[in-house]
Amino acid sequence: MTAPTDTWQEKTSGRERVRMVVETLCEAELVAAIAYQADITPETAQRELERSAAVNTVIETDGEKYKPNSVHQFLDQITDLIETRSRPELGSELEDRLEQLEELEAEHGAESA
Repeated sequence: MTAPTDTWQEKTSGRERVRMVVETLCEAELVAAIAYQADITPETAQRELERSAAVNTVIETDGEKYKPNSVHQFLDQITDLIETRSRPELGSELEDRLEQLEELEAEHGAESA
């Protein structure tokens, strides 16, 4: 492994690395692939994924694959925004996002549902 991975290993536990890897997934992934990316044994990854599934932070699919629970991630992001920004900042950010959405819709000839 390269030096950055070694540093990552030194600063985080295997369980933390599994959670970090899962947070980056766009689709369900096999336990072995998650274990490889987290640089731990598949057994350790399996135990952490089962724990995470029990608290609903990940979803098990196909019996062997796991993916992040997108609803849980979304709610975490919303909670973080509420805790770190004032009401006026939240309103301003919402207005900015709506403007971006309108610009994208106009650019691509689409409409919001």
